[in-house]
Amino acid sequence: MFSPANQTQFSLDIPGVSHDFQVLEFQGHEAPNCAYRFDIELISEKPDVELGSLLNQPAFLSIDPYGEGFHGLVYSAA
Repeated sequence: MFSPANQTQFSLDIPGVSHDFQVLEFQGHEAPNCAYRFDIELISEKPDVELGSLLNQPAFLSIDPYGEGFHGLVYSAA
């Protein structure tokens, strides 16, 4: 079954942080003997987001409407 075209498929959840972020794009990286990494580009309509408050916070990148995704920590924000 297909998802409607106007339905958001990807999302980033950061528990305890109020935000309106929407995932614009992401790219995953992995290599032997290295931790995996995701670079996620987000957009927000709030110009006053305190990016420093996101650092070291647990986060979940959801990649489908069924709850599949990746858990990790926010390492940097710019």
